Amino acid sequence: SPCLLATFAGYHAPYCSVQFLGIVILSDTDVLVIPEGFPDIMKTFRYANKVVIALSSSYIFEVMPLGENWKDYGIDWVMVNSKVTKAFIKWSMGINNVCFIGTAIDHELFNYFPGQKKLQIAYINRKDTLSPLIEKIVKSKSDSFNEIQFIKIEGLSINEYAAVLKQSEIYLTTSQSEGFPRSILEAMACGCICIGFDGMGGKDYIVGSGEKQNFILAESMNFIDLSIQLVELIKRIKKQEPIIELIRKNAISTANELSFDIEKSSILDFWRSYFKKELGFRENEK
Repeated sequence: SPCLLATFAGYHAPYCSVQFLGIVILSDTDVLVIPEGFPDIMKTFRYANKVVIALSSSYIFEVMPLGENWKDYGIDWVMVNSKVTKAFIKWSMGINNVCFIGTAIDHELFNYFPGQKKLQIAYINRKDTLSPLIEKIVKSKSDSFNEIQFIKIEGLSINEYAAVLKQSEIYLTTSQSEGFPRSILEAMACGCICIGFDGMGGKDYIVGSGEKQNFILAESMNFIDLSIQLVELIKRIKKQEPIIELIRKNAISTANELSFDIEKSSILDFWRSYFKKELGFRENEK
């Protein structure tokens, strides 16, 4: 059968692989949920019930034909997990039903154990082009920094990835474009002091100064500024300055707000609104 059952985080939902869409007959109440990077599928099913799920704003227009947008394909509803992405889609395409979906962090997996921390710096390789350069700059500064490991995260299981974050005192991020900055928030949940760029989507959660500071924020794409701030951060950690624990406390508090209850509630609210407005379903109808 082309229809499969997806299960994740306690959810159960039927889905159909893209390769089978050509042989699937859709009813009047079926809804296609299409990721943001597939405008051809949106065009193919121009007259079907459709919702786009957009997890990143970075390549929406990279794959879009020149002069077109989703409204041309009959898209009136979009789910996003970033307020930055929501504002961008509404501004660029004039779509009104762009709905923010709260996203959860698995707090059973990502959590803080002070005794596990080492003065090492973790970064995710696939999102990061500048961390190897920054490592060279930092380690050229002083012999005392040569002992600090830069841990490149790649090819790990989710449990191995979480273990690296739990052990790392610092999480370095140089991603230019994020929708929902999941890795930053998972690092925050693990008690990492996060430093780097906000990657656009990080603006929803990152506080770079003041009493609620939860992140060491460098000027976007300025690897010199980031290198300078990283060296200063390492010095502050070694001196055990109180600001470090304040940033850590605020970061953990930020991550703790992201629960599966909020995610579930916002998803259900979206679908209730969609089916009521688009298909005329009443609240008590299945």
